[in-house]
Amino acid sequence: IYDLAFNALGQKTEAYASATTALGAVFGEDSIQWSLMEDNFPPLVSLRNQDGGEKILKMTYTPLLQDDDRVQDIMIVAEDVTELEKVKREALSKQAEVLVIQGLVSVDRGDLESFLADTLGGISQCYDLIGTLETDIESRKLLFRILHTIKGNSRLYNLSTISEVVHVAENSVVEINNRLDNKDPVGSEFYAQLTSGLRKIEAVVAAHNKTAAQLFGISDASAERREDLLHQNMLAIEDFVSRGELVVFNK
Repeated sequence: IYDLAFNALGQKTEAYASATTALGAVFGEDSIQWSLMEDNFPPLVSLRNQDGGEKILKMTYTPLLQDDDRVQDIMIVAEDVTELEKVKREALSKQAEVLVIQGLVSVDRGDLESFLADTLGGISQCYDLIGTLETDIESRKLLFRILHTIKGNSRLYNLSTISEVVHVAENSVVEINNRLDNKDPVGSEFYAQLTSGLRKIEAVVAAHNKTAAQLFGISDASAERREDLLHQNMLAIEDFVSRGELVVFNK
C-alpha cells in the first residue's frame, strides 16, 4: 500500500516529499501531531494500467494508537473511485463550458472579436519581450502593462476564466521584475513558469474564440494565427532550401 500510495506520486515531486516527511513525523507522536500532518498524505492516487488506462484510488489513513495516545501504526484503505472521478471531471468540464458561454453572451460581438484578437496579439508580443527582460527595463514595464491591460479588459467583459489565468502570468512577471530590480539571479525556472502561464492564456483564449465562432459566427483569431505561423514556417523552409541555412521555427 505504501508503494501504491506514495511512489505513484513520483519521488521527485513536492507531493511525495511532503507525504514522506509527514510519515516520518507521526510515528511515536501523539494524536495532535497526527492532526497537524495528516493533510500531507495524498487523498487521491492516479495509476496507469498496463494498457495505458487510468485508475484512480481514494486513500483513507487512520492512525492506530497505543494506550498512551501515540501513533503505533497507520491503516491505509484504498478505494477504486475511477468512475466517480470521471463523472466529476465531466461535470467540471461542462461547468467550465457554461461559464465561458455566460461570459461571451454578455459582450457586444464587435467588442468581443476585437478583444480576442488583441489578446492573442498581445500574448505574441509578450513572447518576444521575454528575451530582453534582463537588458531592457522598458521591456519589463511593457510586458507587465500588456498583461495588466488584458486582465482589466477581461474583467470588464466579465470573462473571469481569462482574467484568472492572466493574473497568474502577471504574478510571474512581477516576481521576475522584482528579482531583476534587486539584481538577484533569475533562473530558467522563472522564465519557464512565465512561458507556461502565457501558453495557458493562449489555450483559454483559443477555447473562448472557438466557442464564440460556433455561437456567433465571429472569426476565429486563434485559428488564423496558427495559419499565419504555418505560413511563416513554410517560408522559412523555402528559404532554408534555397540558402542551406538553419531554420528557427515559430512556436
